[in-house]
Amino acid sequence: MKLKSGKEIVIQTPKNGREPKEPKDTKDANKDKDKDKEKEKDKEKESKETPTNTTANGGNTTNRRLSIGEDTRMKELLKEIKAIGKKLTEMNEKQDAYQKIAQVQMADLKKEIKEELGVMRKDADTMKEEIKQLQTKNKEDEERQTLTHTRLKTLETLNQKLTVRQEFLETRETEYQLRLRNIKEEENEDIREKTTEILAELLQCTTQYMEEQTDRVFRVNTNFARRNKTDRDVIAQFTRKVTRDEILKTSSKRIICYKDKRVVILKEFPGSIINNRRKYAFLTEELKKQEIRFRWEKDEGLMVTHEGQRRWIKSVEKARRFYKEIVKEREEEKEKNEVQKGKESTRQNTLLIRRDNSYLGYQDQERKNAKEITGPRPEADSEDKEEGEVEEEGQATKEQ
Repeated sequence: MKLKSGKEIVIQTPKNGREPKEPKDTKDANKDKDKDKEKEKDKEKESKETPTNTTANGGNTTNRRLSIGEDTRMKELLKEIKAIGKKLTEMNEKQDAYQKIAQVQMADLKKEIKEELGVMRKDADTMKEEIKQLQTKNKEDEERQTLTHTRLKTLETLNQKLTVRQEFLETRETEYQLRLRNIKEEENEDIREKTTEILAELLQCTTQYMEEQTDRVFRVNTNFARRNKTDRDVIAQFTRKVTRDEILKTSSKRIICYKDKRVVILKEFPGSIINNRRKYAFLTEELKKQEIRFRWEKDEGLMVTHEGQRRWIKSVEKARRFYKEIVKEREEEKEKNEVQKGKESTRQNTLLIRRDNSYLGYQDQERKNAKEITGPRPEADSEDKEEGEVEEEGQATKEQ
């Protein structure tokens, strides 16, 4: 092998023929070094003994010189081997230090990993417990929701029954009631006396009889009366339904007035029915404009007589369709009327033009007749002559 100085080193193998094994640890390396040192000492002794023997035996001086060169080489080799050994020991010490540090770090990492794993396991256990609690809560909530749904369904059914019952009672009560409008409101008034007198006049009966037939009378507050500051409506409830029907029939035939105002008598309906009828207000207004007859149904909707046919409308969608049909028909009628008006105007214009043309032709004939009677005159040939002058000339010819 070559050294840094450029010299070659021949490594002699031991007598056994085996290569020296590298020390596993620093202790083994030191032992091997001690052995090498002992061997080197033995060799030095042998080298010292060899020249003496050669001289004694009558050898040459060249052998002694060679032995001294070999000794220097061997010393240099020993020094380099010692430096290499020191480096190896330093490297081994560093490796041991690094290994110890690595072992300490690995131990710390293992502890940290174990702690983290313990924390993770605890967290997993807590998460499992929380999930179980949430599952139990979800089950409880589902059970509660089912109970609430069932209760809501029962409440809805009860509410529907109550609304139907309330509507029935309201309709039953309104069957005995009437609404009177345009009765002047006064301070400290006795509304019962006023209504009984008005209804007695209508039916042409005594006030005592009317008082016996009426149950109660009261005024009603409405938004229309508040906004427009008009007199409030009066509701009269009767003991019998027959009297109510009789008053309605007679009010359609006769007119009642109270202090120079016509008293309007109307049938009373419950609030639910009125709210349902408000949905069809757009249709009823159009029907009133076009003077189409209609009648309200008891439950919902209305019956319309259009073009000699009866149509029952019991939903808002049907009402919208029918409204569109009516509006289209009205627009078509308007267009037809406009076309007819245009035709009539053109006829009248043509008649007027014909009359004017006939009148002008008649005037031309008179002028020709006048020319034939008077004879040819220079002034008569001018076209700019006025009609009054032609008539004067005709009169002069007649006098001659």
